[in-house]
Amino acid sequence: MFGDVAALVAALGLTAGLNEILGRGGLSGTQLLLFAVLLPMWVLLGTHMGLYRLPDRTTDWSFADDLSAAFIVCSIWAWFWLLAMSALDVAPVLPSIALWTFSILLVPLVRSVVRDRLMHADWYRQSVMVVGTPAAVGRVRRRIDRQPDWCYDVVETVEVGSPFDPGAQPHSIAPVAKLLDVDRVILAEGPAEITVRTLLIRDLLESGISVDLVSSEADLFRSDAVVNHLEGLPTLTYSPIRLGSAANAIKRGIDVVCASILLVAISPILAYVAIRIKLDSPGPVFFRQERRGLFGCHFKLVKFRTMTVDAEERLAEVEALKLHPDSAAFKAAKDPRVTKYGDALRRRSLDELPQLWNVIVGDMSLVGPRPLPLHEAAHVPPRYRARERVRPGLTGPWQVFGRSDIPFEDMIKLDYMYVSTWSPRGDLKLLLRTIAVVFKARGAY
Repeated sequence: MFGDVAALVAALGLTAGLNEILGRGGLSGTQLLLFAVLLPMWVLLGTHMGLYRLPDRTTDWSFADDLSAAFIVCSIWAWFWLLAMSALDVAPVLPSIALWTFSILLVPLVRSVVRDRLMHADWYRQSVMVVGTPAAVGRVRRRIDRQPDWCYDVVETVEVGSPFDPGAQPHSIAPVAKLLDVDRVILAEGPAEITVRTLLIRDLLESGISVDLVSSEADLFRSDAVVNHLEGLPTLTYSPIRLGSAANAIKRGIDVVCASILLVAISPILAYVAIRIKLDSPGPVFFRQERRGLFGCHFKLVKFRTMTVDAEERLAEVEALKLHPDSAAFKAAKDPRVTKYGDALRRRSLDELPQLWNVIVGDMSLVGPRPLPLHEAAHVPPRYRARERVRPGLTGPWQVFGRSDIPFEDMIKLDYMYVSTWSPRGDLKLLLRTIAVVFKARGAY
């Protein structure tokens, strides 16, 4: 909240400075008073849009959500400012537009900086207890460990048999959670008996503890499921995966326009990178590899070369470095085949930029599932082939949530979830989150 107020004050200062530069003089005392009077309205609007509800924040809340919510709040608040200025007949247009523009830029930026600083604050982090079978607890723990941005601290794990046996005493979980004063309990695998599970969740909620219930049907439990009732019996309704021609046309149009603009804009960077690659190691500038794309069609993916030219022949000698031994995909944190400059490119994902050409010609999209090499695509189970109903993406859920840190099997599930819940807003969120991920370089090997 204080960060938002500071951002608004800074936006007001920039607005006053712009007025001075344009020779219109600084802001009047009436305008400053009006700004102070309208600040509480900002807080009310922000609260309504969920900007300050820390206990209810979800794991997928991100800078992109802050940006959309802040845009709406800034726009509504700026309209009130404009109306009030018009009523007072105090030069309403330019200061209003300037204040709106600066606030939209500064509020999300300041919130992002403040959130990074708060990640280590005890009051911001959430203490978590994970309950379930050893395998289920392990799955949840690995995901929490991979996502420090969630700000979860696992203080206790309760491992039980499956199905939930009487010896596990589910009625004792709530007292333990209260004793440990945890903020959240994740039921990695809840009691098999629905009555027992309902009582357990009710006990936790009545104790003021948030509950996350991991669905046993993880591949089907989607965010677009609708809660309905059959005479008081809650049901989850799922719709078949349908990507209409209109949605595909809109997505394709955005891809072509944005990729073309980006390719022209960054052409000097591409030329510089190409020169550096030639100076760094012998071999071609580009690396081309056959990948599986839309509806299983093959295409040649283009990247900047980051490895030595004999990388494929040396694969056997680096097999022991594999991050996920049982995974179909080979990923290594310290791959000796990567060139010195190639490592720098990978850290910032600059080696992916030539794929903008793949986007323009229709092989790929800006956002989508990971384009799989043919030997990896052969390991995708048939039930996940729906991931091929959209073009593979330059970025996507795998890149945003951890890249090489995520095993192949989990990556396939993320891609499937992306396709089954696709929306333009979801693509925008992934694009915005990609920016932060690139700067942090997490999982980029």
